[in-house]
This record gives sequence, C-alpha cells and structure tokens, in this order.
Amino acid sequence: MRVAFTVLLVAFVPAANCRYSACNLPVVPAPAIVATVTDIQTGAPISGATLTLTEGLVTETMLEGSAGTYAGRSSHPGTFSLTAQATGFEDVTMDNITVTGQPCAVTTVGLTVQMNPL
Repeated sequence: MRVAFTVLLVAFVPAANCRYSACNLPVVPAPAIVATVTDIQTGAPISGATLTLTEGLVTETMLEGSAGTYAGRSSHPGTFSLTAQATGFEDVTMDNITVTGQPCAVTTVGLTVQMNPL
C-alpha cells in the first residue's frame, strides 16, 4: 500500500456551526479531509468505494464526488482515521491524519489512497 499526503491551504471558511462569516454571508464549509482513491496497478480512479472517517467515538462516511474523489463532511480540526473499502480491492486504513485550524477555518488535508486489487 502506498499513501501520499497533500496539504491544501484553505482561507477562512466558516463551518456550518459558526454564527458568522467574514462578510456575514452564508458560506459552504471546507471539508477537513478530501481523498482521491486509485488502483495502485493502473492508476485508474476507483468509484463506489466506501471511505469511513473516525475521530474518537464519531464515525462518518465520506461523500463521493466524481472520478474517485471523496470528501468528509466534518469541518473541524482533530485527529482522524480513514478506512477505504472497495469490491475487488484490499482494505486500506490510515491512522493519525491530523487536521489543523479552528472550528471555523480548517486547513484541508488532501489524501491519495492507492488500493491493491485482490
């Protein structure tokens, strides 16, 4: 299993639980974690995978976008674990993914998850 980390810097983006924004307009919160899932042998994106984020006792399933991209709904700092599962591939677990920032302004962590076919 190969795992690559990319850090994306995000400007002030209020989270859903914030009562204000920099310009007093509703703003869509930036996700704390985004991931691209690919086949380690071909580099092809893997759609239909299940990515689960865990922080302590809280678990959430990441939302699938297009071309094997996924985003978490949480927009707060913390230390997360991620498990990726897809039919025909070995499960991948990544621990100690640290998201920094404030509850209303996180630095989004971008991950590349490469899965081995069974």
